[in-house]
Amino acid sequence: MSRKIATALSVLMFLGAFATLAKAQHFSDWSAPVNLGPTVNTVSSDGGPFITKNGRSLYFASNRSGSYGGQDIWVAQRESTQDPWGPPVNLGGTINSLANEHCPLVTPDGHALIFVSDRVRGTAGADFYISFRHDTDDDLAWGPPQIIAALNIGSDQMGPSVFENEDGEGETLTLYFQSKGAGGPGGYDIYVSTIGEDWSFSAPVLVPELSTTANDMWPTVRKDGRELFLTSNRPGSMAGGADLWVSTRESTDDPWSTPVNLGPVVNSTAAEQRATLSWNATTLIFATARSGGSGGVDLWQTTRTKLHGYEK
Repeated sequence: MSRKIATALSVLMFLGAFATLAKAQHFSDWSAPVNLGPTVNTVSSDGGPFITKNGRSLYFASNRSGSYGGQDIWVAQRESTQDPWGPPVNLGGTINSLANEHCPLVTPDGHALIFVSDRVRGTAGADFYISFRHDTDDDLAWGPPQIIAALNIGSDQMGPSVFENEDGEGETLTLYFQSKGAGGPGGYDIYVSTIGEDWSFSAPVLVPELSTTANDMWPTVRKDGRELFLTSNRPGSMAGGADLWVSTRESTDDPWSTPVNLGPVVNSTAAEQRATLSWNATTLIFATARSGGSGGVDLWQTTRTKLHGYEK
């Protein structure tokens, strides 16, 4: 094959990837990120965000003053999605410990909190835990956490994200996360599991189209399971190392497309970390240590306009 033909094919593949992305997401481009400000961010490390379905609670991890030890899980609240975030509150000693707690996820029904902790010494790094509550309006009412043994398949499981999937017999939760040392191609890789009605977890399966020999981390999936963001330092990333990438698919039965870099408007020369997507898919909050913040890792926000073809 001549060099000219090879170059032409590469261009066509590149344009095809963007055409598939545009067709699947039905959204405008992302805006330049804005720092969430000193009410939420501090000079400490503030990262691993998760925004709840109603858009009024923002969970994240921080080692700021008032933490029990290492990173703790905190929550900021607001009256409506149009209001600014209020001062964050520590989830307390039922959830947090002298170890590190991070990567919080509240399930769409609001009754379960899945998070990561390295509290059990001697295990292979960070493991998943689950906690439950009855009152879905009380962000401080979480019960004692239990380890999720089925998901702890390798070393350092992190970054849980779920969507509700119609499986023909009702809705089930499909959970994506990252792990390393569990038979993937290398570094951190992306895995998927399903959650049963009794809160049982199926054996995780590698997602090969999202996993490379680089570090592929912190997947966050849209509520309909057709768009997924992840952080990766795969070839094509900017000088900072890890960037935000996005993959799409036409239906939940299809494989994921090759991830596309979100580009220099969103990514920076600093490393971008875990992102969380609002329920209406127009707001992406993520962590980064780029300049212009409060110091250390901060939470930043980028937005896009919802177009026709996507239900709220």
